[in-house]
Amino acid sequence: MTNKQTWMIRVGIEAKDDRDNAHVGSVQYGSVSGVNMINSSLFSHEKSLKPTVYIYYNRSISKNQSIDAVVDGYYARNNYNRTLTEQSILRNDVTEDYFYSKLNVNYNFLLPKTSSLTFSFHEYLRSSQDNYAGSSPLFQHLRSSETIFFADYNKRWKKAMIDVNPGVSYLMYKLHGNSATKQLAPRLQISASWMPDRIQRLKVFFSLGNTFPSLSSTNRAEQQIDPIMIRRGNPDMDNSTLLGPGLTYSVNYNQWSALFSTYYMYMSNAIVNTYSVEGQHIVNSFSSNARSHQSSTSLSLTWKPSSSFNVKLDGAYSYYAVNREIHERQAGWQVGMQANYYLGDFLFSAFCQSPTKSLENYQRHVKTPWQYGLTTEWSHNNLSVVLTTNNLFLQKNRITQALFSDSYDASQAIRRDINNAYASIKVLYTLEYGKATRRSPKYNIKDSENTILR
Repeated sequence: MTNKQTWMIRVGIEAKDDRDNAHVGSVQYGSVSGVNMINSSLFSHEKSLKPTVYIYYNRSISKNQSIDAVVDGYYARNNYNRTLTEQSILRNDVTEDYFYSKLNVNYNFLLPKTSSLTFSFHEYLRSSQDNYAGSSPLFQHLRSSETIFFADYNKRWKKAMIDVNPGVSYLMYKLHGNSATKQLAPRLQISASWMPDRIQRLKVFFSLGNTFPSLSSTNRAEQQIDPIMIRRGNPDMDNSTLLGPGLTYSVNYNQWSALFSTYYMYMSNAIVNTYSVEGQHIVNSFSSNARSHQSSTSLSLTWKPSSSFNVKLDGAYSYYAVNREIHERQAGWQVGMQANYYLGDFLFSAFCQSPTKSLENYQRHVKTPWQYGLTTEWSHNNLSVVLTTNNLFLQKNRITQALFSDSYDASQAIRRDINNAYASIKVLYTLEYGKATRRSPKYNIKDSENTILR
């Protein structure tokens, strides 16, 4: 690091090993001939080994110009093993070699009269080779690239600000043996803020973007999930286009503050699951022939009568609608509250969260139960003790999921300990060291991407 430039290079190796050997229950299959209950056990094992490299560079060219760049990449060796035992044993074993790289370059200009201009270039490259063993062996090679260019203009006035961010993106993905799928599309982000006084702020925004289907679905792979379900990729899907306006309004007055927000998001060529009958099996595949509409309105209120006590109330209403390939509707309210009280070295906190309804992956209806809890924390110098109790006196809380289609319906009730009565205690002691040395920015390990169909 010097007055004009900064270099940072980070290399590492990350390992992950996850096992789920406790998923045991029963499955009820229904048909015109009757209902059959079958004992079921599921064991899965997922692991990866990932060497990584990260390079950052920043240089001040002049008083009003600077450039910064990031190169980020890794190679991952991913393994996925799944064994389902019902009336028979079904095994799925996949080994993957995955390469990911990202290049980002930004050229920044400070312009007169509190304005700025930034040119940004982004390049993402991904390549995977998957070897499927088990019930449906297959070897496949999939690669994709995404190139994005943005110009960002920002202008500030005494009571207003505007940010205009036009751009263009070029998307491409290619499965070996298939023609490449390509899309050149515009992108745009616009936001404007108005601050009429010190206590109010209004912001409106609009975004236009595009994306391609998950690489784990754009393939020819086939996996038998259970005795009746076969999951199959679809390499012939279109890219998606997203657009949506939104608005936020905030106000702070004496002991009160409020934040109101609303937005709408439209997506063409949304990726949905399809279900069809082939012989004695249900085939679950994917289609991009759907349109999604999502809107949400929320209000958050905070009351802070003193520095030692505050209460926050949150409420939201959301609505989902999906058309064309499938037809789904979901609407729901969500209300929550949290209160905090500080007394010397102690913090007392309580929260309550109402049941929620959501639509996952455009078609799976999910309902969560009531949640509430109490937390007491004592902190002094470098030592802290945290006692948490959640959902006292509840033992039957379940998350329910339901999916409906012309060929296949499924419902599931999941009971987890964390959604029912439990208590935990955590003791932390912090050691301070290295205060005289420069430290690099915080680094969070992230799961490696993969293209495995599961």
